[in-house]
Amino acid sequence: MRKIAILLMAMLLLCASSANAVDDWHQADSKTIAWDAATLADGSPIPVGDSLDYNVYSRNEDGSNVTLLGTTNLLQYTITIPVDTKLIVGVSARRTMADGTVTDWSTTNWSDDPTGNETGTFGVSNIRNAAPPSGLRPQ
Repeated sequence: MRKIAILLMAMLLLCASSANAVDDWHQADSKTIAWDAATLADGSPIPVGDSLDYNVYSRNEDGSNVTLLGTTNLLQYTITIPVDTKLIVGVSARRTMADGTVTDWSTTNWSDDPTGNETGTFGVSNIRNAAPPSGLRPQ
C-alpha cells in the first residue's frame, strides 16, 4: 500500500511540474506577439464606445522577475529580447468605459499557460550559440 501511495505521489508531482512546460521556443533578438481582443468576463463583447488597453509583461521560466514591458491599445507588441535570455511573455487587459470609468487590470495570460494560448505554449529566447572550435591540428 505504501509503495502505491509513493508511486501516486511521484506521478502527481511529475504532472504538476510539467503543467506549464514550454512547447516551442522562438529564437530571435526581437519578437512580435499578438492576441485576440479581450471580452467582458462573461465572454460578451466589449460595448461600443468602450476601449481596451493591454499591459505586456515578461518573466523568467520559474515565475521570477516579472517586468512590465509596455502598455498598448493594439493587439500586438514587439518585444526586444536581451542577449542570453529566455523569457515567458504575458498580457493583461483593462477596460475604459465610455463614461470614463476605468476597470482593474485582468489577470495575466502567460505564454506558458496552455489555457489561453491558440497554438500551444511558447517562450522567446535570444541565446547565442558557441562558435566552432578553431586552431584544429594534430598533436
